[in-house]
Amino acid sequence: MWLPVSIHAVPTPGKQRKPEMWLILRSYRSPLQIVRSSGKLALQSLRQTLKPFPTTQLDLKVVYAAFIVAWFCIPFMVHEMNFPQHDVSVWISVALTVAASCAVVAGFVMRKKFFKLSAEALLRDPNKARSHWRAANVIGFNCALSVTVYGAALKLLGSGWLVPGIFFCVSLCLLLLWRPNPLEPNSVQPA
Repeated sequence: MWLPVSIHAVPTPGKQRKPEMWLILRSYRSPLQIVRSSGKLALQSLRQTLKPFPTTQLDLKVVYAAFIVAWFCIPFMVHEMNFPQHDVSVWISVALTVAASCAVVAGFVMRKKFFKLSAEALLRDPNKARSHWRAANVIGFNCALSVTVYGAALKLLGSGWLVPGIFFCVSLCLLLLWRPNPLEPNSVQPA
């Protein structure tokens, strides 16, 4: 499998015409291959050689599974600790609800921003696109799990199971909604 490293425009010495495009490809078997082509051909070659990144996607699926396991561990831990129920101040409940809402909004905004950056960088720099795509997914996982942590904090302070249970359900729904989607090179149109 060939992965594009970069595209370089090299001026042709002594001639006043368009610079040639050099598409540099790297493979697992051979260290480097350089292809000389015109601009359109280089873009077509880049699209043909750009495959989904299987190792990154597999790594992210493992991270996602770890977040799902962590979600199940947090309510189990809170249930096993069995703290006595107290009256929790309304202000603490409101503060934790506002904090959880901010985490959800931040998750939506940051995921959208990084997915947009990933789509824009996909044809120019696939490694940068991959890092933006990974960041978007991991930020979403963290923001979703933080809602669980706020619910656990509320339960550890002595609240009943109703409000923390809502926090736990919202968090699980967000984790399932924000599961990692594959990075698709064909979904991006050239400018």
